[in-house]
Amino acid sequence: MNFRTIFVVVLCLLLVASIASPKIKDGWQYEIPKVSEPPVVDGNPIDGCWKAIDWNFARSDTNGSLPPDDWADLCLVTKICYDDDNLYALYYVQDENVVGNDAAVPDWQRNDVELYIDPDNSKDQGPNLAATDYHISMRHEYLDQEIGNFGFLGLSDTNGVEWKMADGATTMLGWWMEIKIPLANLGLTPTANSIIGLEYQSNDNDGNGRDHITKWWELAGDSSWQFASAWGTGYLGSRIVDHRYIINKLPSGLAITVDGDADPIYQNANSITPNCLGNGSTYPYDFMDAFYRTTVVYDDDNLYVFFHVYDDEVVGDDAAQPDWQRNDVEFYIDPNNSKDAGPNLAADDYHISMRHEYIDQEIGNFGFLGLPDTNGVEWKIKDVPIPSGWHEAAGYNVELKVPLANLGLTPTMDAVLGFEAQMNDNDGSGRESILKWWEEVGDSSWQFASAWGTAVLGPVVEGTGVKTSDLVINNYRLSQNYPNPFNPSTQITFTLAKSERVKLSVYNLLGKEVAVLVNGMRASGPQTVTFNAKNLASGVYFYKLEAGSTVLSKKMLLLK
Repeated sequence: MNFRTIFVVVLCLLLVASIASPKIKDGWQYEIPKVSEPPVVDGNPIDGCWKAIDWNFARSDTNGSLPPDDWADLCLVTKICYDDDNLYALYYVQDENVVGNDAAVPDWQRNDVELYIDPDNSKDQGPNLAATDYHISMRHEYLDQEIGNFGFLGLSDTNGVEWKMADGATTMLGWWMEIKIPLANLGLTPTANSIIGLEYQSNDNDGNGRDHITKWWELAGDSSWQFASAWGTGYLGSRIVDHRYIINKLPSGLAITVDGDADPIYQNANSITPNCLGNGSTYPYDFMDAFYRTTVVYDDDNLYVFFHVYDDEVVGDDAAQPDWQRNDVEFYIDPNNSKDAGPNLAADDYHISMRHEYIDQEIGNFGFLGLPDTNGVEWKIKDVPIPSGWHEAAGYNVELKVPLANLGLTPTMDAVLGFEAQMNDNDGSGRESILKWWEEVGDSSWQFASAWGTAVLGPVVEGTGVKTSDLVINNYRLSQNYPNPFNPSTQITFTLAKSERVKLSVYNLLGKEVAVLVNGMRASGPQTVTFNAKNLASGVYFYKLEAGSTVLSKKMLLLK
């Protein structure tokens, strides 16, 4: 089935519930996973490997002359991966009014998506990009054209480049773009942990010139086209992705408290986001209407599931609504990956429903469809209030712990499972939207395990924060804050290679600067500053040291 009839893409900016977007290390290095089953640029971007990679939101919306009205006006999400030969990128732009592409408008003012790649992460100061700082623009006006060298600013070699662009779903207006670029054209080699400069962007023209710009890294202004120093940082990851969701194991000795809050471990573990939003009677209006991110981890005894749900209108939970029509999240586990054809689930195909209406209740056997043994099960549902800022959304968290024995599972590395994750959204008139990770069309997961995807019990989570080391680049050092976690004060130590002007600032998970601790000349050598977070909410924060062209960042946890 054609993509535009089944797929509306989405998610995860850095979530207010302290679940970050794609995996990061050393603070803000974007992981680009390697794929063993590369996507085919064929007009249907729901390839298996794309499903197994979660979505990343552009973080900033204030780069243009005006901010977007809301997510429906402009919102950009992306996925990026690589193999031994190519770099792949998938974009979805939600844009309810795609106009302004005519020749009377300067090309840089038209609707487009852009990709910036610097293979040596030089962070050149400009005012013009170096020959090896690639700025690639892909404009919506080329919707029906074959690949050519048009629109590729700074990419002189387009041999082997492929792309496909199409308009998106009819009820969640926007467009998507998929591209494959040979690594050699970018001066890249497929070496794991290679560090690169990285930025991506979308421009929106609603008929009166370019109104809005949204970017991943640059939080204010529009200097990416001139200064590679304004780009973020990515790295070619060692994680190998196929079509399966890799469920990470907790490090020995690390415990999770089931309290509805996102433990830091969830940020570092592999996550999934829905790829199929048209399984219900309607699509969500926008990304704030309905969306989720799910992280699953395990230890020797239990499986832990954490959903962060975007839902700006949680209604329809009353008894007048059939239970399957109410707001909930669901996950499906088949310990032997039988892919049974139904029409009813087998006894060992577990379909677990956690409805929002149970937010104030203790754990019981209600809502657990297909899980007869609830001994040792714990869950917590917690509402997430509406914060300020259009890139934030209200909703709720659902956290669940299930003993492996209840599911017929053993903690065996590389064990293969049947798996699905789902969200149902009721805005007051019955269940309008169904969002799923794997099943592309319809709603048969509750009857047919053959409609589920596949997961595998994988390795221990990397970068858990259980033990952290100093971050050192070019004789500049940024140490882990101490104590960590902290309440409300902590100390941050950094070391400068020379006397110079530096800035040490703190950001929340949305990329918003919440404190500036140092901004001025400092002498060389080590120095320590105190950060007091008495006016901030509990959660994960990042602190960033900027000294000339050197940028270092680490994360810390405030627990009140």
